[in-house]
Amino acid sequence: MKKNQVQDSVFIEYGAEKYYQKYRKFLSGYKGYYVKFLLDHKECQLNHEMLPVLSSLIKINPVDKFIAEKYKPEDIVAYNVYEVNNQNGEVFNTCIATTPFSPPLSDLLEHSIKKSFKYSGIYFFSLELGIIIDRILQSSGETEYLDALQIFTVITQTSNIRIIVKYKNNIMSEKTVEFPYDKSDMYLIGTIEQAISDKLLFYKQYIKTLNKQPCIIFLVDTTLKQLITQLKFENCQTLALSADDLGLQSHHSNNRFQDNVLIELFNKLATHLASNKPLKSITKLTLVNRAAFKPIIAIISGMILTLCFLKYHAIKVQSEADGLNKQYYKLAEEYRQIKKRNPNLSNVSDLLEMYNLQNIIARKSSTPFEHYKILTLTQHENLKIDKLSWKLLNPVLVDFPQSDLVISIDISYKGPVDSALTGIELINGYANHIKTHFKNFRVLFTKDSDNIKDIARSITIPAHFLIKGKVGEEKDDR
Repeated sequence: MKKNQVQDSVFIEYGAEKYYQKYRKFLSGYKGYYVKFLLDHKECQLNHEMLPVLSSLIKINPVDKFIAEKYKPEDIVAYNVYEVNNQNGEVFNTCIATTPFSPPLSDLLEHSIKKSFKYSGIYFFSLELGIIIDRILQSSGETEYLDALQIFTVITQTSNIRIIVKYKNNIMSEKTVEFPYDKSDMYLIGTIEQAISDKLLFYKQYIKTLNKQPCIIFLVDTTLKQLITQLKFENCQTLALSADDLGLQSHHSNNRFQDNVLIELFNKLATHLASNKPLKSITKLTLVNRAAFKPIIAIISGMILTLCFLKYHAIKVQSEADGLNKQYYKLAEEYRQIKKRNPNLSNVSDLLEMYNLQNIIARKSSTPFEHYKILTLTQHENLKIDKLSWKLLNPVLVDFPQSDLVISIDISYKGPVDSALTGIELINGYANHIKTHFKNFRVLFTKDSDNIKDIARSITIPAHFLIKGKVGEEKDDR
């Protein structure tokens, strides 16, 4: 692909004669290109899982935890959380796509590494179909059917006739029907009609609950598009579209298979990146491989970086020297002014003590009272401050005009046991309040989940805040 348009393509059946020679010859003409894999074969599995979240305090992604426990480290896995249900506790409704890390994919990846192609990720066609179907509806101007049950039909060379049932972001089911190569177009249309009718019958009760007309979408060539317009499905909206209707390259229009059309749509919208342990290693090996076969580029890059560093260092040294000269003249002028105002102080140490005293008197000191009102504003009667500590470290000195301010706050929420979520929200709100008023400070916030107490239908949720920062005048660079 170039500029998001398919420039060339080849279909090679896995296991065919001279299979390896054919795909290697094809790829050899495109060295330097990025390699992106879109998986769509019989070993790809699509599973639906309902993953409950036991506690909102858990920071680990429940889907990642589920994948790590159920699948092998070498399995290639991607997922889409299409809905988060909060009716009876938080539940992640998730669609998980997986495939073993085995030929032909492993062979193609190995070849890509050896030839220093730019690996750009692996994706599952089944997961990407959701956003592809939405883009097709948007491009055709039929956006009112984005929230309806959709039955999408497309003919590809890799997987014959594909029929996908989708509702919102959920790919509910997919079916592959063998393409009748030796039959007429009318026979093909009849085969598609029967497969769609079976899906409508299977989801009949579900469609009634949605109370919205389903939409049947066809992505086909111009010849089949004219024949499909004759199909009638009861209480359904039918859309027959070709590549021309989507504003894609016109040479796809008369191609019975829509592989290239789907690839162009996918390349714009690739969303659900798949991964596994070997893939992470492959990424590192690809970088090492490039460096090993391109030492000249590495040497030149190193020389450029070295020259830039030396230039930067020279500029920095000159800048610091100029700053020291300015400070010297400033101190000399202040020395003369003090000596002029206090002629009796002839001793240099007396002059220096007078200079320090004047600077200390003129400098504004920090007190806890300027922060007290902000820190104690909890905005709810059940949110109490248990302990508040305000410390000013490093006393004000002439050479170190800034001091370290450390504020420690212990806070807790106490309320009915069924108000735990409200307590967490109030603590999070107080954290945002602190961060807003202490923007130039480092705010550390921890919820002490180990000490949450549930006693006599009452819950106590403790939290701790630590605020650190500098107060006082900016320190001169000397």
